[in-house]
Order: sequence, then C-alpha cells, then structure tokens
Amino acid sequence: MFSISHVSRQARSRRNKKLEKEKEFKLQKKEFESEEEEFESEEEEFELEGEEFESEEEEELEEESEEESEEEEFEIEENEIKKKKILKLVMNDISNKVFNPNKHRTQSLTRGLCTKDKIFYWNNLWISIDLHPDDRISSTEVKITTIRDLWIQNIIREAYKNDDFDFIMISLNFFNLIKDNIDSIISNPIIDSNPINDKKENKKWIAFSKWLGMENVKKSKKVRNYFRIKWRKIQNELKLQNIDKLPKSSRVVHYKSRSLSELKSKRFRLIVEPECIVNSNNQTLVHFDNLNNDNAFIKATNAITKYYFHTLNNPSHRSKGFWENFVEHFGAFVKNNLLPYTSSDMASTHNIEHLPCVHELIHALEPLSDSINQFINNNYFNMYEKLSNLSWGPFAPKPFGIFPMIAINFNTISDYHLDSYDEANSLCVLVALGDFEGGELCFPQLKIAIQLKPGQVVAFSSKLLLHGNCIVTKGIRYSIVYYIHRDFFKKSSKFKDVFDDLRNNIERDAKGKHIDSKEVKKQNLNNSSKNYKPKLRLKSTSKQTSIPPISTDKRRNQIDLSRTRRGLKIEDVLNEMEIDQE
Repeated sequence: MFSISHVSRQARSRRNKKLEKEKEFKLQKKEFESEEEEFESEEEEFELEGEEFESEEEEELEEESEEESEEEEFEIEENEIKKKKILKLVMNDISNKVFNPNKHRTQSLTRGLCTKDKIFYWNNLWISIDLHPDDRISSTEVKITTIRDLWIQNIIREAYKNDDFDFIMISLNFFNLIKDNIDSIISNPIIDSNPINDKKENKKWIAFSKWLGMENVKKSKKVRNYFRIKWRKIQNELKLQNIDKLPKSSRVVHYKSRSLSELKSKRFRLIVEPECIVNSNNQTLVHFDNLNNDNAFIKATNAITKYYFHTLNNPSHRSKGFWENFVEHFGAFVKNNLLPYTSSDMASTHNIEHLPCVHELIHALEPLSDSINQFINNNYFNMYEKLSNLSWGPFAPKPFGIFPMIAINFNTISDYHLDSYDEANSLCVLVALGDFEGGELCFPQLKIAIQLKPGQVVAFSSKLLLHGNCIVTKGIRYSIVYYIHRDFFKKSSKFKDVFDDLRNNIERDAKGKHIDSKEVKKQNLNNSSKNYKPKLRLKSTSKQTSIPPISTDKRRNQIDLSRTRRGLKIEDVLNEMEIDQE
C-alpha cells in the first residue's frame, strides 16, 4: 500500500510538470509574439522599401519618357533639317525636266481646285491637237512590208513542213500567184462562184499546194479557200482590242514555255534587220530600226543599272511599283484624273530622300530621249509636229520631249498584253538596254518576233497589237517605253460636268462632293509650294521588304520575279541550281 506522503509527492510532481509546461508554453508564446512583431516590422519596412522602389521606378519611367520625347523631337528636327537640305538640292535644278516641288503637282494636289481654276487650266494651260491615223504613215527608207505580204509569208510558213524553212526559198512565181489574186480571194465568200478556167493557172495552184504539202488537191478552189480563211482570221485578230476576247489560238503559247525555239516551232518569223510593217492604208503597225547613238545607250544603261541596284540595296527608297512589279512610270499622267499631274514615281512621293536619285536618272536619259524624238521627227513628221505642240500645263514637267511619260522595266519582261489606255493614232517607242540574250519582242497577231538589241528601236501600235517578250536566256535586260495616253488629247465630254458646275455656281472638294463656295479659294496655278508636304522615310516599312505573293501588274502575273528581287543574271540562277543539285 502506498503511503499518504507518497501520493502527495506524486501529485506535487504532476503539478510541477504542469507548471513547467505552462511556463514553457508562455515563453514560446512570448517568443512567437516577439517574432510576429519582428515580421510585421520587417513587412512594414518591406512595404516602405516597395513604395520607395515604385517611386524610383516612376521617376525612371518619367525620365525615360522625357528622353524618348526629346529623341522624337530631335528626330523630327533632324528630319526637317534633312528635308530642307534635300529640297535645297533639288531646287537648284531649275530645268523643266525634273520634278519641281514649287511648281509641279502630284495627283492629290490637282484635286480640290475651285471650278474657275479648273476651267482656266482647261482653256489656257492645256493645249492639244488630235492625232490622225495617217500620222502613222512613215517616210522611212527601211524595207516596207505590207500586211498582205506578211500574211502571205505567214500562211506559207505555217503550211510548209520543213523545220529549216526560210522565206527566201519560196518561188517568186508562187508568191506572185497569191499576191496577184489576193483581192479576188478575199472578196468572194464562196470561191466556187469564181472558178479558174485557165488550165495553166489552175496547174500553178495545184503545183503550189504540193509545194506547201497539201494532199489530194485537184482543184485550185481548195487552195484559194485555205488562204481566204487564213486571211479573215488575221484580219479579225488585228481588229480585236481586248485580250479577254482574243481567240485562244492567237495566244500562241503559254508564258512558261515561251522561248525563241518555241516561237519558231509555231512558224513565227524572226526579224533581225530594220523593217517597217504597214497596214493596207500604209499606216505603221511595227517599225524596227537603228538609232545610231551608242553613247546615249551606254549612258542610259549605266544610269539605270546604278538606280536599280541602289534601290535594291536601300529598301526605304523602293516605291510600290518598283518592289511589286519592277516597273516605274516617270513623267506626266492624266489617267483617272481631271487634269494632268506628275507621277508619284517622278515626285518620289514615298520618300523625298529618293528624289535626287530620280533626278540623276532622268538627266542621264536625256541623250536617249533626244534620239527617240529625232527618230519620230525623221520618220513621222506630222505626228512629231502635233505632239511638239502638246502642252499639259504647269502641273507636270516635260522631260521626254514629245512624250509625256516613260515606263522603265528593271530586269524583267512582260507577258502578252494590250495597252488599252494608249492613244490609238500614236506609236509607243521601245528600246532595250543591258548585256543580255533573248527577250525578243513578240507580236502574236502578226506572228513575228523582233530581236531587239541595244542601239535599236521599235515603234509600234501598242493599243492595237498584242505584244510581249520571249524569256531572257542570259544577262540582265532593261527596257524603256516612251508612250502617250489617249486622255492627253482633251475631250469636251470629260469636262462637261465642270462646265455645268460653273453655270450652277457649284464647288466641289477633292473627293467631288458639293461644298460651300466660300470654302474654296482661287490658287496660283504656277506655284504649289504651300501645298507640298514631302514625306521622309529613314527606315523601310514591311511593304518595302516583304515579298509580295504575286505581281499586281497583270502583265507580269505569270512571271517569276525572285531573280529580279536579288539583282541576279540568268546564269547566276542556273549556277545556283547546279550547286543545289550537286
């Protein structure tokens, strides 16, 4: 049995342990409370530090914003200084052959004029004399080929089976047989109604059919009907002025397979010597000749080559037309506008920094432009006289003599097309530049291809004749086209609405909407300095560097421009392909 003292000791022991635990718990609690206070103090310090950091960060952002604002202001000031330097440079050129910001106007700046200013420009500043079809009659001394002679050649070439065919091989008797009877052939819808009774003449036709390779011909009517059908086909094709309406047979071959050998297999005639092809009224269709000004061609080639590679290497200088289609138009336009204006490429509206490059190019082309003008003067005097008197007023320069504008094709070619906006009674004039092979100029309706080389010129009716190029087989080929749009010859119908506005005291804004007459003031039409707002682009945009999926020019939809974008020759691409195959 336990004694009372023993139980008492156990109770005290338990009580003591309990007191110790309570004491230990109180100490732990105090330590925890102390740590908690320290944590709260540290948290308060951290919050204070965070507030200080945020304050410092805000101050830094404000400083950065101020710096960026100062940089932007500096860039704006720098751009303005650069603009003034460029303008000062271009303004030193006081000739009327390049864009003058104080005088000439781009399309947007010709719109929004008051009605009286529009009428004044029409009546006093814009002068034109309509061209006549006979203005295309040439006084040239080169070989003249009539459309009838060409037709005879084409039909014989198509019918003859020998791949080594040469027109010289044709018997003069056979050629004259067709030529002497062509009127009776094409005038009789049914040749049976006009049989040939002369046995000797009938034998000639049968002998001719055998020479051509026609089988089982016993009467002349079969041969004559064959020629009549071919003649009508050619005449119909020459009358067509819309490529969409052109028979598929006239389109010859698809672009990808078009080469000189392909055209020869289609019995095209290759023209390598000067020649002028005329219609039945002796009006020129195609005139191929020599210019005899080597220095002008060398200077133009060097200038275009420099311009081409400079623009490739400086993306911010690339215009939309250059990068998307590798063609630029310089000079005066009227297309889609009431009054003449300076083309955007001529004024370098995308970047004023590029404007001195344009001026340098235009001046370098002056000797070639003079030679082109002299060619027209020597061979088409009436046309030259009328175009010499053409004045489109102060809104655009006159850098190319009688021609308002040119198109430059940079290291590219064109598929078959008609230039529907060109004046039908004029001739466009084309020259090729560079060190190249291939690129022959083709006229599928006439079934001819011209081997155009530097130093030579082709004048042709671009509105009436389909034209395009063979593929280039070597080197880099440039071309310049001098042309004139039909709208340069004033048409009263185009200004009818303006005269109506004058009678009714109506004014319009740049978009053609009616506005209060008080909002439109008369302008000094010979001074555009107050309206000119040049754009300076020091950095290229995505549109100037990204590769367009397809050319926006329908004449190049089927043409691969990847080589052109890299400034490569044909042989450079072929070498790369050989390396890849290895």
